[in-house]
Amino acid sequence: MGSQNVIDVALKNDVKKVIAISTDKAVYPSNIMGVSKLLMEKLFVNANYYSGKSNTRFACVRFGNVAWARGSVLPLWKKQVETDKKIQVTNPEMTRFLMSPDQAINLVLSAATFSQAGEIFVLKMPSVALGDLAKLFIEKYHAHDGIAIEHIGARAGDKLHEQLIDDNDRVSRMYENDSMYIFVPLINITNLEQEFADYPGFKRIDSVDTYHSSKFLDNERIKDII
Repeated sequence: MGSQNVIDVALKNDVKKVIAISTDKAVYPSNIMGVSKLLMEKLFVNANYYSGKSNTRFACVRFGNVAWARGSVLPLWKKQVETDKKIQVTNPEMTRFLMSPDQAINLVLSAATFSQAGEIFVLKMPSVALGDLAKLFIEKYHAHDGIAIEHIGARAGDKLHEQLIDDNDRVSRMYENDSMYIFVPLINITNLEQEFADYPGFKRIDSVDTYHSSKFLDNERIKDII
């Protein structure tokens, strides 16, 4: 409902572009957050098809986990260290994509710059196993404090791995540069002044592998991000 309210108000006020912030959890969702984010993506992409004479254009970005954001595990670990001298990890074998706040901001700004209508923008980002992330966190901030790691088991709806791209993305018109992908709807948006033009600095591609968090482990890049 909140997403639909934003769409309606943007159309009413002739906002030029609206960028919805989604998440890797929208890809093959296994919990309520993922399902709601997937529904949000569908609402924003399809809003371009019924916007009538409005000049408003809608697109999405798909985040991974943003380091030190409110929902990140890092602030939680910081609090746990201060109160219990230990940190809790659900499953050390789980892998997650991680991005810095600057990368998250730049992805949104890039989407606002390049979007024509209905795209999903996905940053190429590294992933990390939660057990390794915990060790990197302790090494970075508490190397000499004797902090313990407690394994508490997965929660309901937790995936072992995450994906940034699904089968629907892979049958879209696809573009990439060194840092991100753009997935463009195959169905023409009839109220655009022109058909989709190419995106400056991006190349058209015919295929893309499933972007799976178990395949992009890079602890050195993650160390810089945290």
